[in-house]
Amino acid sequence: MSQVTPKHALILRPGAIGDAIVTLPTVQRLVAAWPGCQVTLVAGGQATSLLRGRCAAHQVASYDEPRWAWLFAQDMPEAMAALSAGMEAVIFYLANAESPVAGRLRARLGPKFCPWPALPPTPMAISLHLQGALRPWDVEPQASPPKLTLTGSDADDAARFWEKHQLGRAPVVALHPGSGSPRKNWPASRYAELGSLLATRYQARILIIAGPADGNALAEMRIRWRGPEPLVVENLPLAQVAALITRCRCLVGNDSGIAHLAAALGTPTVALFGATDPRIWAPQGPAVAILSAYGSPGGLESLGVDAVLRQALTYLQHQDTRP
Repeated sequence: MSQVTPKHALILRPGAIGDAIVTLPTVQRLVAAWPGCQVTLVAGGQATSLLRGRCAAHQVASYDEPRWAWLFAQDMPEAMAALSAGMEAVIFYLANAESPVAGRLRARLGPKFCPWPALPPTPMAISLHLQGALRPWDVEPQASPPKLTLTGSDADDAARFWEKHQLGRAPVVALHPGSGSPRKNWPASRYAELGSLLATRYQARILIIAGPADGNALAEMRIRWRGPEPLVVENLPLAQVAALITRCRCLVGNDSGIAHLAAALGTPTVALFGATDPRIWAPQGPAVAILSAYGSPGGLESLGVDAVLRQALTYLQHQDTRP
């Protein structure tokens, strides 16, 4: 059903950093299809500081802010009524698009409201599925990777890190051994073996990225490590992590927000899948290799170090032509 071309649109996408990044193609498609439209993206709290000023959305707000509690209230506060009145399109990604919450919002907001399931009913790229929420406005999905543009300050921070640790022009490989769920993690002992081989045989500098949920994987990697001492960054702001990733020759990681971030930044990415379906969750970017054990009885345990090493070397040994 065709509707008025929106001048203001609100997109609500709860979740972690990966969920926010795979939603960016929807924002990009909307901005391209509706010239002049002002888009407000409401994302998971950790993602907001990264996305503000670095993506196609004109405003980025945190879903954790108390003001968004009205979505689940029986009555809409006056301030939120005024906000929604200024929007011609409100898209809300929900685990259940037919939930009572969706029903109440549909009754309040009318045809400008589109609840959309957060997951596709059948395997397909998640970014294409999420763009399906634009169809009520006669906008069809288009395959395109998420885009992030870092600031000059971001680049300066990374340059200072490189200088401090005397990295020079050394090929740096980033490893991210964690994710939002342990079942999605390739064994930390294999990350340690991979990193040690890259450092000792191929003279790569290894940068290990760890977040708040990655403590166990990081601890095991340190126990198993046999090569030159890696650089470890823990719990850095996402914008700083992003800036460091852009300087790396490649990143090897699990199905996680960091892998989606690396791919969106254009850093060659080797993504390892076992518990989740890469047909849905594969990171999108100009240089992404997927190594999948999805559906295998052994899961990620069946994915050997040699296979991951071979793929990492295709990026490590390729001349880096990025600025």
